[in-house]
Amino acid sequence: MSGPMAKQRERVTREIIGVLNRILKTDEDYAPSVRLAGEDALLDSFSVALFASELEELYGVDIIEGDIDLDCLDSLEACAERVLALL
Repeated sequence: MSGPMAKQRERVTREIIGVLNRILKTDEDYAPSVRLAGEDALLDSFSVALFASELEELYGVDIIEGDIDLDCLDSLEACAERVLALL
């Protein structure tokens, strides 16, 4: 997929990876399928709150609001899609 939407998705994904690396104090290039929250995930409950707060500051959107099941934290890809949908 190419074009403006693909470039925006790639930019948002890179920025989210940057947020993850700051929170986790790592320098990883996470796969789109990596689980952000839940069982066997990158983030614990405290880190999820920090992550959501940093994304709200970065994009001006609350990724968790209205997402009762927290599907946006199922994967890096799902999170990027949620941010893009809210922009």
